[in-house]
Amino acid sequence: MNNPVANINEVYQGNRWEGAKAASRKMAARLYAAGLTKRAARMWTCGDYLAIRKSDDGELIADAPQLCRDRLCPMCAWRLSRRRFAEMMAVFNALAPEIIEHDYSATMLTLTIRNMKLPDLRRSIDGMATAWHNLIRREFFRDVIGWARSLEITYNPQTQTYHPHMHIILIWAKYDNTSATAEVIRDGWKAACNLDYSPVIDIRKVYSRDGDGESKHALIKSALEAFKYAVKPDCSEKIPQSDLFEFAGAIKGVRFVSYGKAIKRARTALGFKNEESAEDESDMKNELPDETVIALLAWSGTRYAPAVLTDGKWRFNPAELSTAAANVSHETKTEGENEQ
Repeated sequence: MNNPVANINEVYQGNRWEGAKAASRKMAARLYAAGLTKRAARMWTCGDYLAIRKSDDGELIADAPQLCRDRLCPMCAWRLSRRRFAEMMAVFNALAPEIIEHDYSATMLTLTIRNMKLPDLRRSIDGMATAWHNLIRREFFRDVIGWARSLEITYNPQTQTYHPHMHIILIWAKYDNTSATAEVIRDGWKAACNLDYSPVIDIRKVYSRDGDGESKHALIKSALEAFKYAVKPDCSEKIPQSDLFEFAGAIKGVRFVSYGKAIKRARTALGFKNEESAEDESDMKNELPDETVIALLAWSGTRYAPAVLTDGKWRFNPAELSTAAANVSHETKTEGENEQ
């Protein structure tokens, strides 16, 4: 039986899926070389096949039934970024009537501390999380009726330092858009983090009733983009091989996103999870997709290619599949050693 989807590329966006899959294989090789062999093995097979199915509204969609859910996996990071973005847009749509009725404002707040060496990263991340929860309870934030916080970590190869920082969307019942507001927040963040220097912060409006709808929508989308990645794939590629094992340990169990007040309530009403799952561990299922799948694509080593249906069951086409999976340990170790 031939693949029933006439134009696969229109459905699964081949270049994006294939780019993410290739990047995941590369990261898996690096993890194996760093001694994280179990995580490397899971990541190596992450997204080995894509299922094409119909959504509830009849739209054709592509998804990867087999995922490692590792925080350093480019495939999983890309899929998670798409989900977070869609969820935040749904939350804003759900809150829109209330925001419009009460003339609320929304701001994008970025909180930073100075760059640090890797041994200080986890302590700094934990300290920032505590500082944020202390900051949001201060009297100045009494008019915040909802918030969403995301932690991002970047790496500077010139200084060989790491930079954790927070992006936070705040919905305000009342907001004073002046430089004095930024100064109050900066002083509060400095005190909450117990810093001996004045940290860099940035706060800007991303929604108000001023301006046309198109510009407001664009501002909201640009702010929500900041919630997409905890560690951007292009950043993780820059992390030295010698740092990778320690970096993976430093971010293990870290809660990268959190929500509060109206945004958290809206997420609950929409059926979204408010507690970030532990993405360090895999819930990978190794069985093939069920009978609801109308087409299947399998990773051939360089690209996704159609699989075939034989005797009522999905079978991979041997001519299209890579034989590398049978020698994962050997191949990943070789690639990892070449990268060092």
